[in-house]
Amino acid sequence: MATENPVAQVYEYLKHVVGAGGMTGAVPAATVRNYFGALDGNRMFHGEGVLYSAMGFRYKGDFVHGSMEGHGQISWNNGISYQGDFYNNAPNGRGIFIWSNGNRYIGEVKNGVCHGNGEMETNRGVYSGGWVSGKRHGMGRQTYAVDSFYEGEWAEDKRHGRGKLVYPNGDVYDGMWEKGRRHGLGVMGWKFGTRHYVEVYEGQWSEGAPHGHGRSTYVLYLDADNTPKDVDTPSKFSPPVLSVVNVYEGEYVRGIRHGFGVFYYADGSTYEGEWHRGNKEGRGKCTTSVGASYYGVFRCNEAEELLKDSENAGTLPTVAVADFFGVSDNSLEEAKSSIHMLLLRFNNMLKTLFDSYSGKFEDIKLITTNPNWWRHRFPGHLCIPQYLRMLNDAHVINGCVSIHDVMNCVLLTIEKELESEREASCNWWIERKRALYHAIVNFEGCLNYRQFVESLVRLSTIACVGFKATELPKRFTALMEGPLAKEHLTNEPLCPLTRQHESLLLPLLPSLEALFLRIGAESNLQPCSTVSVLPVREFIGFFRDMFVERGISLVDVLNSLFPFDRFKIPGVVPVAICPPRNALGFSMYEKSCGPQEELAAVFVASERRLTFVEFVEAVLGAVRLVGVVDENDVLEKLQEIIATKSP
Repeated sequence: MATENPVAQVYEYLKHVVGAGGMTGAVPAATVRNYFGALDGNRMFHGEGVLYSAMGFRYKGDFVHGSMEGHGQISWNNGISYQGDFYNNAPNGRGIFIWSNGNRYIGEVKNGVCHGNGEMETNRGVYSGGWVSGKRHGMGRQTYAVDSFYEGEWAEDKRHGRGKLVYPNGDVYDGMWEKGRRHGLGVMGWKFGTRHYVEVYEGQWSEGAPHGHGRSTYVLYLDADNTPKDVDTPSKFSPPVLSVVNVYEGEYVRGIRHGFGVFYYADGSTYEGEWHRGNKEGRGKCTTSVGASYYGVFRCNEAEELLKDSENAGTLPTVAVADFFGVSDNSLEEAKSSIHMLLLRFNNMLKTLFDSYSGKFEDIKLITTNPNWWRHRFPGHLCIPQYLRMLNDAHVINGCVSIHDVMNCVLLTIEKELESEREASCNWWIERKRALYHAIVNFEGCLNYRQFVESLVRLSTIACVGFKATELPKRFTALMEGPLAKEHLTNEPLCPLTRQHESLLLPLLPSLEALFLRIGAESNLQPCSTVSVLPVREFIGFFRDMFVERGISLVDVLNSLFPFDRFKIPGVVPVAICPPRNALGFSMYEKSCGPQEELAAVFVASERRLTFVEFVEAVLGAVRLVGVVDENDVLEKLQEIIATKSP
């Protein structure tokens, strides 16, 4: 919007009326053609009057000892007019400018130009916000044609700083600007003439184009007509479940993929490697939807010898069983063959579980999960909180199987992949696998289908025991036909107390983590590592006085906060317990736990390990156990615990 010229013109007119010497601020007599109005004792214009100036304007309003001051109206021969506050012969304060072309400004002025807060209306749109010396500056909103607008920071009449621009076609950019161009960290959503975002880029920009590290999400809507309206900014956009999504994450140069990057395809396959001017070019690694990886050299998106000449990977994931097949298994080759046959048998079931839980959103995230986890998920991958939720719904996380055990199985799977990446001798792939490892340590990151399957096979060696499950294939079969069978899945979100009190917990998380680490100092816990574990016995010892003060026995504490069997289904024992053959067997199991389950409580106290998310849930459970249930009282009690337990 070119407002500088008329505003400057106004100011130039008014500058000339400021007297030089003598009566400072008085209108120079040589510029006066006519004056009608009141005078003071020195015959200076004073009070209300009308001035016709040789400078080409007419002023009607207040005078103070020869100076236009107070409220008034001024009109120039070229059609510009102003009505409002005057000081020292110039518009100063608040007023209204109107130009001959219909432009209109209402707001604060200084020395005849827009300065402060004000609203300018032109045939191009309306700007409302800050001004400095006649230019848009500071926070402001500029509207354009067809529902287009920019809202954010300005400097020297240009978009500069953080702001959001909505384009006439519905595209949206939300991020940093520099001298009128997209520059810095920002998010752009393109609709390409449709009702919804078809492509969203989030990352670094330079001189108006993606440049540096970024992430592009490409969306194909399967039911666009019934898809809810997009959020007002792409920075909050999440692809709907009913859509086909592809994602590129990596380096850009002037808006084109260039450098190292990873492309995640909708079916779960990936390409990670070098790009050149938008094409796969150089060393690259392709991973199929079932997790088979191939390395090769690419030219113009086509792979050379290694990838082209490789055998078909088939439709089944491979599982590395060499480090965990048991003594009951006759041989490694026999275990591999048996697992392969079982994967052929259960592949559809596994794929259904994988696809079903990768689309689950409600009651999934943990207290430590990144709030953007759903928006930043990768297609064809399962997030760690979704994986834990599946195992909790299946009642696998129960009895002798803890979240820590589950996470160890996942981490061992990633470690074995990391070993194979080292053999490939490529730093890119090694660093990516290390990053995934550390993300999983903090309950973040995603698993592809192969990692998901191998983690379950590993977990079966812990979760399934008994006279019918001695060999690895039998244990995996027991897991698939038992807890993971569709008819056995329930709806059991993890950490229900934490979800109930999430809003009050979030500000306290750093303090609670510090408490977690202090209690477990003797267990060599590592800071900021949520997979670190705290023995239950140390938790009980730390809070013992609070329980004893209220007369709560330690057995009751254990059975309440850390029950050996969290679900207590009649006739069913937790996983990792030899399943009873009949009612008599179940009765023997119950007796083995003790009349008040004290023997089970002893096992929990001696063996159970708490991750940080379980620790937070246990602290809330302890607060409730001592009779504190009101939201405000819970907050006060948590603050008291943190304060009294601080060093």
